[in-house]
Amino acid sequence: MSTDLIIRDFRDEDAPSLAQMLNESEEGWPGGFTGGVRLTPQALLEKLRGIDAIALLVAETENKIVGYLELTKHWSSENAAYIALINVHPQYRGRGIGTKLIKEALKRCFSAGVDRVDLHTWSGNRAVRLYKRTGFFWVPETSVYMQNYLPQVLKNPIAAKFFEKHPGYLYRFKRDLRAEEDDLKYRGKSVYIYEWEADSDYLKIIVDRYGWSICGVEWSSGLVECIAEERAVKGYPFSVEWRIVNRSKEPFKIVLLPEADTGVKLLEKPPSSLVVSPGEEKVVRSRAVVDLEAEEKPRDEASRRIKSTIVLNGTALTLSTGFEEKPPLEIKVLTHPSYPPLSESTLLLNFLNNFKKKIRGKVSIIAEKGLKVEPREYLLEAEAEEEITLPLKISVVDPNLRKARILVSYDVEGIKAPPKPIYVTVTRPGEAVGYIDRKEKKAVVDMGSYFFKVDFRGLKIEVVRKVDEEPLCFIDGESIGPPFWPSELGRKLYEVELLEDKRIRLVAKAGLKKVPGLELVKVIEVLNPSPLLKISYRLVNTSSLEKELRLRVNMNMNTWEAEKLLVPLRNKVVEYRVIAGDFPGSRGDLPTEPTEYSECWSCYTTRKGELVGVVWSKENVHEVDFSWGRLPRLTYSIKLKPHSATELPPLYLYVGKGSWRNIQSLYRELVERREPEPTTYSKAKPVELRTEPLFLEDTTSSQVDLVLVKHRAKKLKGVIKLRSKTLKITPSEVTVESLEDKVLRKKLALEALIKDVFCHYINYELYSNYGVIRGKIPLIVLSRGGEVSVKVSNSKAVVDNGLLVMKIDAEFAGALYELVDKRTNANNLFSSYPKPRPFLWYNPWFGGVRLRRGFGRDYLWKEKWLIQEASIGSWRGVKVYTKISHEKNKVLKGITLEQYYLTVPNSSIVLLYTKVVNTSRRYFDRELLLTLFTSPGGKHGTGAIVPYTDEIYEKTVYEHEIAYPATSREYVVVYNETAALALVKPERRDIVLGAAVGEEKTCSLYVAMSPLDYIKPGESYSFYVFLVLAKNKEEAETYKVLSKMKY
Repeated sequence: MSTDLIIRDFRDEDAPSLAQMLNESEEGWPGGFTGGVRLTPQALLEKLRGIDAIALLVAETENKIVGYLELTKHWSSENAAYIALINVHPQYRGRGIGTKLIKEALKRCFSAGVDRVDLHTWSGNRAVRLYKRTGFFWVPETSVYMQNYLPQVLKNPIAAKFFEKHPGYLYRFKRDLRAEEDDLKYRGKSVYIYEWEADSDYLKIIVDRYGWSICGVEWSSGLVECIAEERAVKGYPFSVEWRIVNRSKEPFKIVLLPEADTGVKLLEKPPSSLVVSPGEEKVVRSRAVVDLEAEEKPRDEASRRIKSTIVLNGTALTLSTGFEEKPPLEIKVLTHPSYPPLSESTLLLNFLNNFKKKIRGKVSIIAEKGLKVEPREYLLEAEAEEEITLPLKISVVDPNLRKARILVSYDVEGIKAPPKPIYVTVTRPGEAVGYIDRKEKKAVVDMGSYFFKVDFRGLKIEVVRKVDEEPLCFIDGESIGPPFWPSELGRKLYEVELLEDKRIRLVAKAGLKKVPGLELVKVIEVLNPSPLLKISYRLVNTSSLEKELRLRVNMNMNTWEAEKLLVPLRNKVVEYRVIAGDFPGSRGDLPTEPTEYSECWSCYTTRKGELVGVVWSKENVHEVDFSWGRLPRLTYSIKLKPHSATELPPLYLYVGKGSWRNIQSLYRELVERREPEPTTYSKAKPVELRTEPLFLEDTTSSQVDLVLVKHRAKKLKGVIKLRSKTLKITPSEVTVESLEDKVLRKKLALEALIKDVFCHYINYELYSNYGVIRGKIPLIVLSRGGEVSVKVSNSKAVVDNGLLVMKIDAEFAGALYELVDKRTNANNLFSSYPKPRPFLWYNPWFGGVRLRRGFGRDYLWKEKWLIQEASIGSWRGVKVYTKISHEKNKVLKGITLEQYYLTVPNSSIVLLYTKVVNTSRRYFDRELLLTLFTSPGGKHGTGAIVPYTDEIYEKTVYEHEIAYPATSREYVVVYNETAALALVKPERRDIVLGAAVGEEKTCSLYVAMSPLDYIKPGESYSFYVFLVLAKNKEEAETYKVLSKMKY
């Protein structure tokens, strides 16, 4: 190895080099390190900002990063640290780089004052030996959790003196380095042991495996230890002893100060002082007991302990001993008791004897009102650590019962346990029943076919299938950051209340130490009768400081139960096969940018035909992450002013039967706040042809790509014949020779045969081994070049693009009142200009194109509209605008409206762009209406075409009838025998197009525009549509391809 290797802190400018090293480190990691998704420098930096790091270390040699280690705070212990990642480039492994990284990390831990360092790995990792060499122990019955107590060792005065005398000896301990669990015993106690020898000096440190602390020290001059019995049965005394051995030539003067954790009581107080003569051994014994009703300790925490301060000849030593804590009789319910009304069932109870001896006793069982239970008493006799099942006959006798408890108590070995409640739920179709178990710190809601269970610690939610109690999905709590990990909220014990009125609601609250003054309120609501959970978040800032933060909601699928994942990407619902460990894979395997998703929902299907779906609003969403089976994980951006609160849009979790369309419908109903509508899907032929681009600036002489896309793997052979009535195409035949790729591109030269055409067609015939496929490709001419003339005078403007002339008057309610085709001199708009007048139920009526407040009474014409020249990209024209202030428009007061009328040179297309700017201090979500009173070719429209999902609706003016068809599809057309007008919208769901057929025996169009989300103060929202002049209705329909164009 090169001698210039250095270990240093990571710097942001290292991101490209570190990302490259990690991307090249697939070898040696199960499944590869990256999961097949390359890590970018930007993604790496974002990841690192999300962790609460003590140190980020890199190993560098020859100006190249070859190793990396992440040392973070611990997820469960404030006095511990965690190595979240260590990696060495495959070409540099086996050279001691990993050892150097770990030793530097431990050095940082010594300085930080923590007691322990942990890491996780896998059993087949060759680095297990390395970890053991540097002080880690493999915790038994894990795969593989390792703990390192060297930081705690160095705090021990006797050990510190040893290493001061023998520097460089810290990692020269004697131990078994085999890649096996460290299941060590010392005097019958589960421990870890470090041993050192240096010349004639000796040091042994004994670590209590349950207490996660040093319980004994042995050195050349003596031994001091405190050891409790391995198992402590609650309510039953267990032994504790202190042993002191003096191997020195001086007496040991000992002061013994024991202290028990909450829930533990020392029954006999040991002597506070004693003297141990040279060569003497003294043992002090006592007994302790754990309170029968002491709360159960979380599994990822140390056990309760008896801590002893032992002052030896003036030197204070701290020793602690833990124990395996168990109730005398462990009661387990094998299946959650949920029954129909007036039913009889069997409840299976398991009783586990936690004594290491045979016991006898009595079990008493009492059912609350509405239930009957048999037997009510049971004489128990169980061998040491034996487990027994007791079948109980349960009868629901009250027809109105929704929930009740069965109280189980016992008397064994003189210990009388208080009643343990077992909650019984009685469900009916379409109803949910919930309860809170304060003792267990959990809540359960029975939703019929599923339970959702809430753990108060971290407020983790688990949705469980009732029939087999298999968990389907999890909401693994929340985290606030950055940094997000480790999550303080993940360990927090929430305050939880259950509210039952018309619906079941769980309201939970928690504060944070790392963000003083911040409180998170989470509400979980069951929306009957569907298996739907509504989850809401409210953040309260009680401090005098502004807080800018992010909230991460961690939702995961049980990928072993999952079959497929469906997500709406870019207006396509994409279906993926779920393979645990493979897909969903690493972060970035699916897009993380919210804008990559056309709608905010996702759906997993299970092998048993269920759905697990999530619906959310895009508001405040910073990231959508599906990696490794997430539902997804959502990250929200939040800004809180001092002494304020904000409520995020709710998210919804659905678990039940159906198809992904149910989830999409919920999204459209609950988030978009509109009636669900069918989704349109294009049917793809085995082979499709198109041109790129679809939109041309000029066809006098143009080049395009003919693009052939095939959807089969079979080779394609054949000839494409091209023809057009308005274009000369070169070449007119394209040979396809054994095409294996999915896409074929060929250049085509186009020359216009007829000058005055804005919509061309290329008819194609493909003669191939796939068969004969025919079709036509539209080509839209946007512009023929030239200039757009814009003249503004006072309130009026004239916009001339060479083909069309637009006239606008700001004082005429901001209306575009004239749209003249210079070829025919016909005004294609129907207006009352220069003065408004009554028209049907409009009074005043202005006609033309103008913005209205909605379908009802409109007072926008009362505002003071201004006008100025404007442009967006290559589109030029004018905008009319006003800041709403009139008393009649209170609901819009403080809102600024901007309406743009734009075009491009020598074009038959007008861009109608509407912008809403919220200059008020309230949220805004009002619908606006853009009305278009049309006169195709200067005559009243006689018919309209409105497409729906499964049909094209066409309606003509007929006597006195009036129809108002509307659609969320991409276009509508109004026509007569002379000409046609098309109104085309982009592929988005906040715009609805419609027609009014028959009003005063004419046809008009409208655009209903409604923000999908609230427009917040200071924010803006925009809509746009295209208005196109066409020769006839057939040509007008062709312009629907404009829905794919970005202006």
